[in-house]
Amino acid sequence: MLVGDGPLVRIEVRDSGSGNPAVRDAAVDDCGGRGLRLVMALADDFGVTPHRPGKSVWTVFTMDRAEVKGGEEGRGGVVEHARTH
Repeated sequence: MLVGDGPLVRIEVRDSGSGNPAVRDAAVDDCGGRGLRLVMALADDFGVTPHRPGKSVWTVFTMDRAEVKGGEEGRGGVVEHARTH
């Protein structure tokens, strides 16, 4: 799910698996293991919401007002370019 509310963009992924995401040390040739590190480096907030069964893993990005165009104070606006750190 992708939700934009003014200057906030929230991305949420739900699965039925047990357990929570954990930071891993991925080898150079590993196909996975980097997701949470990327989220921690780029997102303004993130977390896990438990469900029965499973969980939702979500992240929030705060866009600068200059990056959001259209709509009342950015509501329903379109992102003009990606935020950079």
